[in-house]
Amino acid sequence: MIVWLASLAWAQEGCEKVGLSDVTDIEAPAILVLGERHGTQPDLSRARKIIRSLRAEAHVTVALEAVHEKFSPVLKDFSESRIATEALETELDWTNSWGFPYQPYESILTAAVYGDTIVAAGPNPGPPPKDAAFPVPSGYFSVLSTAMAGHEVPPEMQKDFVRSVAWRDWKIADNALAGWDQTGYLVVLASRVHVEGGKGIGWQLQQRTQVPVRSVVLAWANSPCFAGDWVWAPTIAG
Repeated sequence: MIVWLASLAWAQEGCEKVGLSDVTDIEAPAILVLGERHGTQPDLSRARKIIRSLRAEAHVTVALEAVHEKFSPVLKDFSESRIATEALETELDWTNSWGFPYQPYESILTAAVYGDTIVAAGPNPGPPPKDAAFPVPSGYFSVLSTAMAGHEVPPEMQKDFVRSVAWRDWKIADNALAGWDQTGYLVVLASRVHVEGGKGIGWQLQQRTQVPVRSVVLAWANSPCFAGDWVWAPTIAG
């Protein structure tokens, strides 16, 4: 407990509270990685505000962890009006594939009607392929163990755990980049666990592109936020 409290105190030093104007004050082409608490309406409402603001400046591509990559054809069919809005939830097998409430995500999933490109960035279920090659940031377990306070990982499982999370970070980043034409904005929406601490999806993207990458956690919550993190705070306008 003492060790965890010490790491929590360290993690909370240097967090920067931001609002909408801070997040969106970036010229295209650029990438924004947004960390959400899955299915939480305030977080997704803030994501929608960001997307809407960016849309006024340039084309927006939104890559969602919530949609497994196997559903890419469904999103393409929807964007080309071959699937009705009211049928999208069923076509995505939402309840079985994601499990969190659909309604908070709906206006983002259907934003193709505004011209946005929506990308299925979530890895299909299953462990990382044994021969998969991808970078793993140093010191990642320290970040993950702090962010997941109260959930212990036995020492013999720590290496595989870090590799599993880093692979998911890498795969989401890979799918997002594959669905983006390098123009306008790429917005990646994923669990805050993959955004906090500077070693998740944003880090993976920075290894692969010269385009500016900005990471933001969408809520100031009880979980730790790390030195250097940008966190949307209710006290900031927007």
